[in-house]
Amino acid sequence: MSLEKVVCFESLEGHEYIVKFDIFNISELDVSVPIINITLVLVNEKEKSCTIHALNKLTSIVLEYLESNNVILYYYCDSYPIKMRIRQNELSPQKFRSQIFKMLFQRCNSDSYILQNIEIRDNENGNHYISLISSSKNKADLLYLKNIGLENSKPFES
Repeated sequence: MSLEKVVCFESLEGHEYIVKFDIFNISELDVSVPIINITLVLVNEKEKSCTIHALNKLTSIVLEYLESNNVILYYYCDSYPIKMRIRQNELSPQKFRSQIFKMLFQRCNSDSYILQNIEIRDNENGNHYISLISSSKNKADLLYLKNIGLENSKPFES
């Protein structure tokens, strides 16, 4: 079974999304399972906000994928501008997306998976936010990825 996968879905509001799972080819990393880049692409939007329905659907797609594959998912929060409530405007779009991803994962309330958040400090361009998620049995690999200094380097290029 191929680890690469594309899932299309439409939210109740008519937003069309593509979720892509692509293999990271990073040979110098010493991990026991494949690292998979996950990308969420908004294909068609009906209005300017992402809804809880779309976020819940994304969560179920990610968990389904993890249940079928022993991998580490790598999610890089992009910096594309988004509409946020006034009290959230002090957050960068990346940090906001990172917090949303963390909140969605916590709502799953599963001890079967671990979410490892990484913040890469970048005073020139703004900080970068990465989420790694995998089965609890891959905890050592997640700690290795955090400890090799990702938080002090550039994000992976896929």
